[in-house]
Parts: sequence; C-alpha cells; structure tokens
Amino acid sequence: MFARVKPKLAVYSHICMPSATEQDLIPATRKAYAGRLEVGEDLMVIDVGDKVDVRNREEQVRRQVLATDDRRTDALRRGDSKPLYQIYADDYTLVTPSTGVMRTKAEQIADLDSGRVRYEKIEVLERTVRVYGDVAIVVAREKYSILQNGEQVGGDIRFSRTYKQFGADWRVIATHGTFVGGAASPGERKAEQPALPFLLESAQWSEPYAGPSGVPKGAQRAVLGTDPRTGGETYYAHFPAGTRFELHWHAYAEYAVVLRGKVTHILGENRSSLQVGDYVVIPPKIAHEWEVDPSGDAYLLIRRDGPADQHFLQP
Repeated sequence: MFARVKPKLAVYSHICMPSATEQDLIPATRKAYAGRLEVGEDLMVIDVGDKVDVRNREEQVRRQVLATDDRRTDALRRGDSKPLYQIYADDYTLVTPSTGVMRTKAEQIADLDSGRVRYEKIEVLERTVRVYGDVAIVVAREKYSILQNGEQVGGDIRFSRTYKQFGADWRVIATHGTFVGGAASPGERKAEQPALPFLLESAQWSEPYAGPSGVPKGAQRAVLGTDPRTGGETYYAHFPAGTRFELHWHAYAEYAVVLRGKVTHILGENRSSLQVGDYVVIPPKIAHEWEVDPSGDAYLLIRRDGPADQHFLQP
C-alpha cells in the first residue's frame, strides 16, 4: 500500500499492530517501499504541513523537562517560591556543592521566602537531558551569584537534577551539585578576611520572631559570618525573658556561650543553669531545650558546624 500511495511519510500505528516491533516491520517493508517510514510509539508527534516533522516521545520529554527546568531557574532568579511547590516533589532533596549538606524542599523554600538566600544571577552554560522511561536526568553547568546571609557565595557549578513524571507533570526529585574542577565558591577563594570587631550593642538584629511555635516569640538573630567551607554560621541570639525554646535537635554541632542573662539548658533529665561566661557544646542530633530566666532577656553567641536547622519534636 505504501508503494502505491507514495505518502510524504508512512507510519505504522502501534495501536493497530501492538505486538510488532520495529525489527519486524522495517526490513519487510523496505523490500517494496523506499520512502520515509516511521513506526509509531507513545507520545509521538507528527506535524503535517509543507514539511512533515516527527518528534518521538524522547524528544517530547526533553522539551517538557527543559521547560520545567527553565521555570525552576526563573523562579529562583525572581525569588518566587510559588512555582517551586509544584516543581519540587514533596520529598525533594538538594546536596549542596560546597559542603555536601542535604537540604529539603521545605528548607529551600523557607530560605527563599525569608530572604536568607537570594539568587542574584544564574547563567546556564550547558545542559543536556537523558530520558529513562518516566525518569529524566538533567546535567547542567551553571554559574551562580548568590547572596546568603549578606555574604556573596556561588561559583561555577555542575549540577545533576533528577526529574520524575507524575501524571502529566515532570517534577524534580533530587539535585546534586559539585564545583567545577573542585573549585570553591568565591567566598572560599577570597583572601583571608581582616580581623573586625563585632559589638553586641551595634548588632544588626533580625525582625522579632513571630512563629511558628517552638522558637520563642520575639527571638532575634544577628549573623556575624558564615564559614564558606561548612555553611555554618556564627551569630548573636536574643531570647526574651521567661521564654522557652522547645525540644529540638540540629544536624550539626552547636557551640554557645552566654553573654548576658541567665538560661537553663535541658538535655534529657539533665538541667544546667548557665550565666554570663558559661559555655555549652551540643552534639549533632541530640534533642535539647532552652529556658530563659524571667529576670531578664538572654543574649548568646552561637556557632554551628554546618547550616542552621531546627527539627522540633512533638511533646
């Protein structure tokens, strides 16, 4: 039939011949027909006009995944977290390029919404997509300029982003980043910072905390610096008198010294009363609480071994 009709494009429908493979059809057809020939497959698109254009499923998936990846990049540039709720899968994780720390969907969106992380520039240098059924892997090289807690970080980074199909949508389920050539972020490459005094009286405090529950209302932070190798912050913490920092744990060790006021540190059954000059080391993933004495506000100097996080436990 193809030889008699001589179409611009001959297509075997996979619906009509579901069990036949390309190896079954093509050699037999070529004995009588030399024209353009395709074997249909799911999601194949055929545009018919002056020219006939065929796009198979893999090409379609690449277009869809790249379009989603573009929306993700654009949302980060604009500081708009709304599209990320749909683009990131619920269990999405990022492994950061500088420290290898794993960050959840909620943590990344919170960083963006709070202004703690601001993407000043994202330049996509190269990008490829490989498709494996309902999974697609984007391998990209991108240059980032990021303002994190007032410090410039970023650099030339190679990312692999894994997308999975959920219904009609493609959502990213995991990202892993590595600096190109093992390079560090600009913050790591810059010359050693000169010694600078930090005065509690002139600290640049955050807005008083208003929620959610767990962190004392009215609590404030003043970030003094972030270690570019670990992502760990050094900061002043201010807790109002009579407040309580509920039971929680951190992924990295925490070191704290009391600068003003009195606090009680609770670790299981152990209660330690701390005052000015007292120092406490809190190992990673150890549940603990803080209570501030009603006699006055408390001020602490805190350092973290990695990015700040809080995981509250149900009472």
